[in-house]
Amino acid sequence: MLDFHSGDHWKLSSEILLKLVYRPSYTSTPAYTNISYCRDVARRACCQNRHKPIDFFSDTYTTDDIEKIDDLEDIRIRGIGICRAIRLRLKSKDNPLAVSGSQTTTTDASSSRMKLELERQRNLKEHVTHDWDRLEEKSDTLPCQEDNNGGGPILVFAVPKDPKVEQTAPPLLWKVFLPENSKIALETVTILHGSLDDCATTTQDSLDKHSPSHVYINGYQSWSYAGSLRKGTPQPGSALPKVFSKAFNLGGSPPPSLATEVGDQTKDQVPICSFHDKPYRSDFFACITSDGTKEEPESSPDSTKILTIDESGGPALVAGWLSQHCQYGLLQISQDLSTIAMHVSFDNVILKKGMATDWAYVEIVAPHGFDEEPMAHYLHTVASHNVARPLQNGPMVTGWCSWYHYYEKITAGNLRENFFKLQSIRNKFPTNAAIVDDGYMTAWGDWHSLKPNKFPAGLKGVAEDILACGMRPGLWMAPFAADKHSKLATQHPDWLIRNDEGRLANSSYCGKFFCGLDVTNPHVREYVYSCIRRAVVDWGYTVLKIDFLYASCLKGNGKYDLSISRAQAMTLALQCIRSAAGPDVYLIGCGCPIGPGIGYVDANRISADTGPTFYPEFPLPYWDNGTLPSLRAMIRNSMSRAPLGHRWWHNDPDCLLLGKTTKLTDIQVASAASVVGMTSGMLLLSDDLTKVPHERMEIVSKIFPITGATAIVLDLHSTKYEGLPTVLRLWCTDRHDPVIYNNDKDKEIMGFNHEATMLARQASFSPDSEDPIPSKRVRNCIHVPKGMGTWTAISISNWKNEPSLSRVPRSALLPGWKEDEGNSIGESEKTNADGFHVFSFWSGDYSWMPDPRSEEGKKYELRKLLKSHETEIIHLKPVNQTLPDYIGSTIHFSCGYEVRQIDRSSDHLTVQLRNDFHRLGSVYIYIPRAKLEQVEVTVAGKDAVFQTYANTPSSATSSTNNQTRMVGRIIRVAIEIQGDQSPNDGEINVKF
Repeated sequence: MLDFHSGDHWKLSSEILLKLVYRPSYTSTPAYTNISYCRDVARRACCQNRHKPIDFFSDTYTTDDIEKIDDLEDIRIRGIGICRAIRLRLKSKDNPLAVSGSQTTTTDASSSRMKLELERQRNLKEHVTHDWDRLEEKSDTLPCQEDNNGGGPILVFAVPKDPKVEQTAPPLLWKVFLPENSKIALETVTILHGSLDDCATTTQDSLDKHSPSHVYINGYQSWSYAGSLRKGTPQPGSALPKVFSKAFNLGGSPPPSLATEVGDQTKDQVPICSFHDKPYRSDFFACITSDGTKEEPESSPDSTKILTIDESGGPALVAGWLSQHCQYGLLQISQDLSTIAMHVSFDNVILKKGMATDWAYVEIVAPHGFDEEPMAHYLHTVASHNVARPLQNGPMVTGWCSWYHYYEKITAGNLRENFFKLQSIRNKFPTNAAIVDDGYMTAWGDWHSLKPNKFPAGLKGVAEDILACGMRPGLWMAPFAADKHSKLATQHPDWLIRNDEGRLANSSYCGKFFCGLDVTNPHVREYVYSCIRRAVVDWGYTVLKIDFLYASCLKGNGKYDLSISRAQAMTLALQCIRSAAGPDVYLIGCGCPIGPGIGYVDANRISADTGPTFYPEFPLPYWDNGTLPSLRAMIRNSMSRAPLGHRWWHNDPDCLLLGKTTKLTDIQVASAASVVGMTSGMLLLSDDLTKVPHERMEIVSKIFPITGATAIVLDLHSTKYEGLPTVLRLWCTDRHDPVIYNNDKDKEIMGFNHEATMLARQASFSPDSEDPIPSKRVRNCIHVPKGMGTWTAISISNWKNEPSLSRVPRSALLPGWKEDEGNSIGESEKTNADGFHVFSFWSGDYSWMPDPRSEEGKKYELRKLLKSHETEIIHLKPVNQTLPDYIGSTIHFSCGYEVRQIDRSSDHLTVQLRNDFHRLGSVYIYIPRAKLEQVEVTVAGKDAVFQTYANTPSSATSSTNNQTRMVGRIIRVAIEIQGDQSPNDGEINVKF
């Protein structure tokens, strides 16, 4: 057993250095697999047994197989920096495929087929002239590998010399170099198979609390399941048969179940990577965590449990890869979280040239206390390695998409009606993009075609209509997908990916089966390039929603170049798209494999399609946890993938559906809006806006404008309910640096979203700046005007089908400043003797709570009874008995971002609300104890009526009759903001 990586509490060990699984190269060619399939059909037709499956072989390398160890000079890995490194040269194994007389010796016919295939591969001519590589800097500065033909594999292990953040142990990185060998088709390479053990020398109680409890699963692409599961919980998946759903979720693949180990004299097929139970599977990366608690009995009623949050958790293991440009990576983890394997999928690539893997990454994070969640360092490193530039290409998108109301029944007329409607409501809900979705073309693949009589002025005319309404024109395309009946498919059958049997590769079912275009074929890339150039240059679209991207890398050997893996094919597709679109077009990925998309797309869908119902609607199975459309699936992934937002791209949670044509309740719509607002995701509507009721538009107006701050998901790694987190937290603070614009034109170009975009840019990942210090909380802070102070905003959700009482832990509530740590946000040791205002945004409820750190506060719990699928956003602001304060409003969920300026003293409060947009609502204000007849309120310079809404008690209790002393009142003031920026518009004055 090799100790791979260790920290103070956990250590990761591996039984192997490397395990290669392969088969004879001729058995991977279409000429072989197609004939084998035909013979198998004939055998079954004659009631004979199926033919013997292809034999796989495996080479296992351990420390005994190390031939030489080299210390490398300091190397640089993009995204990591300077590293210490060693290179392990492994012994060459005897090749069983070259042994004379063995059962694997090729026949003359097979040998001839292989020679023809290799000759065809050598004659491939890459004549595409539009190559574009955004990665100017190489991924590493490893010394060139000398000719290694006939030699064994090479492993390089690296450790950062100067980690960017303080960690218990810096991450370990390694990659594999494989020599050329045209006799084999490589299936998988297992780079780690071992155990995760507790190495702390402490009490049994502490060991129990630090034992692994949850695993974070990342799905293959946009729509795939992502979330954290408690150990032993079955992994959610698709409820549909594999023929309908497999391609949606088919990223990395585990090794075949059996193979003949090279050097084993018995020649028996033996298990390759066995688990005692069905393991969890995670694509690209995974995170094993401890929630810091002993496992509770299942019989314990939910009503007696307090929410567990990640901040109280123990150590964590983050494992994955820095990129997915070379191969797809898959992690398998046992259900007791004690065994982990990392596999690299080569997809039967013929090694006609040497190949390398992407950099693998493991990191053991110390018990993560208060500063960020455990995957933060890994996510930043991946962003840097892939040169991600989130939010750098124009303003944050707020707009409308045609899909969820019109589906494929769009015309120039009904689109224009909605563009005009968007223009008419700009004073209330301005938008900067409108996306024409599926339905304009005669068939997928024929992207130059238009449905007859539907678009008299063509798509260029539609783009001009959008521009005339003050928005960026957006267009949907699925450039690597084609309908079977399309002209493209019938005229170019050799452009379509085929499976090993010679039939069209399975695409999964999205209401239809379709074909995937073979991106390894240069003619396909030329065609896709021309289609996108036409949309951008000839038609004038500057926002492109690129869908069904996984279609470019469907599984199958019926493709142009057998030396290219599926991950390399996906990278080729993204390079082609970005090259054609140019650097300034805003690309929204959808159906996009997560790893390859980083750095290529500006925004990426991170959830399955939303839907008109909370669960998938009949006849679809409502219990599905795969890729079927539903609001639940959209909400789940929007929270579980929230840490990716503003680091890898701008998260696209899919559209908010407001229309009464859906079966969604007001509570469910408000919950979806809360998640989008708290995570600062892309905000798109998709109804017939001419028919959306006023009360539903009011819901979405309360999360507009988007703030640019991304909430921390407090129970992402400790959730107990089907992978659905329930608690999100933001900080609102006036301790922030001012927004800096490069020039006035930047502000003009970004329009109404200029402030949120700039705040998000400053707080998000940028390859041109240092990683933000987690304790500074810049990513999670909403900027409010000076004088408003700092407070906590948390959202609590109940995703169950019945009402539930939520008990919020103390550590989730406390705002404050760590004065001894450079004014970073955190739990201050100073108690606030006056307690806290507790304001619930959606319900408008007010209450008071003592400081949870005080003796009185330790007996207090914040409880909230929520209806089924309900979300509440709660604000906790410290009470100052002597000064008035702005408690919140019904105008904006942040209860502070809607304020432009505030001025207060012991006898007055002046609040200037933002008056850019029309708003109607109520404002809640705290005034110190005063006689009501002495209170004067004006709104927009005119006398206004107010209501006494609640009393604020003191933490000190009167000795007489045990009565609580009142220190102030909460008054409610109705206000209408005209949005015309006229004098005094949005101004509130309170004197007392």
